[in-house]
Amino acid sequence: MIKVLDSLLLQRKKKVQSNSVSVSSIIKDVRKNGDKALVKYEKRFNQNTIIVPSQKQISNSIQSLDKKVKQAIDIAYNRIYKFHSLQKFKNISYVDKYKNKLEYKYIPLESVAIYVPGSTASYPFKCINECYSSNCCRC
Repeated sequence: MIKVLDSLLLQRKKKVQSNSVSVSSIIKDVRKNGDKALVKYEKRFNQNTIIVPSQKQISNSIQSLDKKVKQAIDIAYNRIYKFHSLQKFKNISYVDKYKNKLEYKYIPLESVAIYVPGSTASYPFKCINECYSSNCCRC
């Protein structure tokens, strides 16, 4: 029984290492080649050649939504907006009793990249949350 378990664990370890190498090489390629690499992987994994849809594609997608789905997305958006708008963005600085200066500095990022799964995976609320929180936080 232990030999079987050891064999299974070894197979799993090899698979994890193999996947790690794949992810690492993709990240390296994207850092080196930017959007060109993103388009390559979007085409490879999702059979899609576009990484940024046109305004017309966005409008057509919104218009084609089922009314209940659109309503659910609007409700989620408003809830996410309310939550993130309550976050406070301020710097904190104080000196403790040991005369150590402790600081927290709020510095918004200039931009962010957000991965939104495509193909057969569909996570619209994750997309709304990630995109809106980035916008709300002035990223």
